[in-house]
Amino acid sequence: NDDIAFAIEDHYKPRFAGDELPRNRVGVCVALADKLETLVNLFSIGEIPTGDKDPFALRRHMLGISRILIERDLSFEFDKLIQDVKKIIGIENLSAEQVLNQTEKFNNSNVFYSPTATQECNFLKDRLVGSLRDQGYSAQEVDAVLSLNPQRISDIPRRLAAVRAFSALPEAASLAAANKRVGNILKKTA
Repeated sequence: NDDIAFAIEDHYKPRFAGDELPRNRVGVCVALADKLETLVNLFSIGEIPTGDKDPFALRRHMLGISRILIERDLSFEFDKLIQDVKKIIGIENLSAEQVLNQTEKFNNSNVFYSPTATQECNFLKDRLVGSLRDQGYSAQEVDAVLSLNPQRISDIPRRLAAVRAFSALPEAASLAAANKRVGNILKKTA
């Protein structure tokens, strides 16, 4: 049927920054599953992009994941998604040594396996910083929102709008200064 045909065609979308998203829910599910599975598997064997090297297009995959979650307003928690993918793949309870033993026949390099979603979350955050800056948000606005490590990626645009609205208030500067002062005092007492 049309839903399946469109999903097959759309599961690679978005292929680049301005590309359209999958047209239907089936396509969204398949695209997310494909990108998440690729990301988790490659991270689990240490194939993490460095510098300008990204042979498996993981940056593009991550931007696609974040765009789908944000633009389709899907309220999944990112770390939970990563944990669920690891569970489905069967690597959530493996130690780094066990992952290394499973992957030795494919890759004799150091395996960087993390049983938590921290690495993937940091990678997502790095991709989001650039993407949000390209969309016109200031570094301060992006830092204010992402410093709280929001798990629901779909909430980020609303949080950015709230930060922008707050910073437009005449009281914003004095409130921010007072908050910074309180934070500095609390640091000294800890």
